[in-house]
Amino acid sequence: MKKTAIFTFLILSAFALAFKADHAKRHYFKLHLKNSPNETITGYTSTISGANDVEVVFDRTGPDAGIYAVSVDFFVTFDGQATYHSYTLDLGNQTHVVGHIQGPGVVGDAMMSDNITANYY
Repeated sequence: MKKTAIFTFLILSAFALAFKADHAKRHYFKLHLKNSPNETITGYTSTISGANDVEVVFDRTGPDAGIYAVSVDFFVTFDGQATYHSYTLDLGNQTHVVGHIQGPGVVGDAMMSDNITANYY
C-alpha cells in the first residue's frame, strides 16, 4: 500500500512538473501597405492557455495609425505543421488589439504567417 502511494505521488509530481498550461512565444510579422494609410501593422501570437486558446496581438504605428477602421485576415500554423488556418480579426480604429483564436486541437506552439490582408472600411 505504501509503495503504491509513493508511486502514485511520483507519477503525479512528474506530470505536474512537465505540464505547462500557460506559456508565451512571440512570433512577429510586420506589414506595411502601399497605397494605404501611412501606418504599419505589427502582430504576433502570444500566450497559449488551456488546450487550444491562443492570444494574438496587433499594434498599429505610424502617422495615420488608428485613423481608419481595419480588419485583418491572417494565417496561423500550430505545432510546426505545414497547414495554415485562416482567421479574421476586426481591429476597428484601435492601435493596440488583443484577440483570441482557437486552434484545431491541443496546441503547444502557434506561429503567425506574414501573409496577411488588411481591409480598410
